[in-house]
Amino acid sequence: GTLSGTGEIIVNNNYNWTSGTQSGTGKTTLKGTTSLSSTSSKYVDTRTIENQGTVTWTNGEIYLYNGANWNNTATGVFDIQGNNGFYQWYSNQPKLNNAGTLKKTAGTGTTTISTQLNNTGTVQVQTGTLNLTGGGSSSGVLQVNSGANLNFGGGNHTLSDGQLTGSGIISVNGANLTVSGAIVSDVNNLTLSNGTLALNGTTGSTVDNLTQSGGTLSGTGEIIVNNNYNWTSGTQSGT
Repeated sequence: GTLSGTGEIIVNNNYNWTSGTQSGTGKTTLKGTTSLSSTSSKYVDTRTIENQGTVTWTNGEIYLYNGANWNNTATGVFDIQGNNGFYQWYSNQPKLNNAGTLKKTAGTGTTTISTQLNNTGTVQVQTGTLNLTGGGSSSGVLQVNSGANLNFGGGNHTLSDGQLTGSGIISVNGANLTVSGAIVSDVNNLTLSNGTLALNGTTGSTVDNLTQSGGTLSGTGEIIVNNNYNWTSGTQSGT
């Protein structure tokens, strides 16, 4: 079925969403515990979903379209425990705005976010791959654990502040990633295979291991490779 309208619905305790659509110019506010489960898809058309509590997403694709917004507030936790997609379906690009904690804690496969992701909080990749293809911005923390992968797979991403860090793999494969005010530090493995990585920060970017098999490494800033650099293809440019 479809939950629609111009008004707001506030869920204080439990919300279990297994299938269906939310639409309209209204708002759904989640203050308690939300479960996104079952293999069925969930659709958000135009509407704003605001999470102030804890969302646990275990199964089912999520499709946003017609400018829909999913806001994870400063008190919100969005816990990804599977390998499904959070997709832009069509029309005006929807947004996933994270001011709280967005984390992938289960599922060794890939979770793709093709909506725009704007992060002012913390994004943690604890397992598997989080693939960002819709572009966006970050002034918060982007962190990847050992054995996990944060992949910039498409779109235009700008890191204006905050930190990009982690003992796992951070990869640029098809995206344009611009680092301006953010600090890139304690990165174990950075890979560039396709797209552009522009390092424009005044603080040098520090990585342990860098692999470039394509794409363009550019910018006005410095990158410091502490251990191994494997360059098989691609371009380096900038001042």
